[in-house]
Amino acid sequence: MLKRIPKEVLHKVPTTLLHSLEGMPDLEWEKLLKLQCKDGSFLFSPSSTAFALMNTKDEKCLQYLTNIVTKFNGGVPNVYPVDLFEHIWVVDYLQRLGISRYFKPEIKNCVKYIHRYICKLLPQMYTLFVDLLHVTSICLYIEKVL
Repeated sequence: MLKRIPKEVLHKVPTTLLHSLEGMPDLEWEKLLKLQCKDGSFLFSPSSTAFALMNTKDEKCLQYLTNIVTKFNGGVPNVYPVDLFEHIWVVDYLQRLGISRYFKPEIKNCVKYIHRYICKLLPQMYTLFVDLLHVTSICLYIEKVL
């Protein structure tokens, strides 16, 4: 499957492939480092970022990994910030199920939490997430309903 994707695309255009760099051989790291998130990660993936660190010794990769290892007391989730999308999806599912009226205080807390992260991460997410439109539309829908 990966053989079908031209390497020049991977190195020039931010795609969700940045989340899985550890599975790809012969990468051009000097080009990929230009696609790195501001927080030092590669698409918020600890494993992809660790692979980048192993190959580049990039200080921003090290800072990202050190921060999450510290935050999670020696371990890391498969994505960080992991709980941003869970908050979005929970509210979305409550809305779709038609039961959101029973969870208004919880939904408001989730929306506040989402808003805080979106404001911090939107520039990174905008350029790196192929499905940002989906995430953004859910956020806008939630905001409209509340």
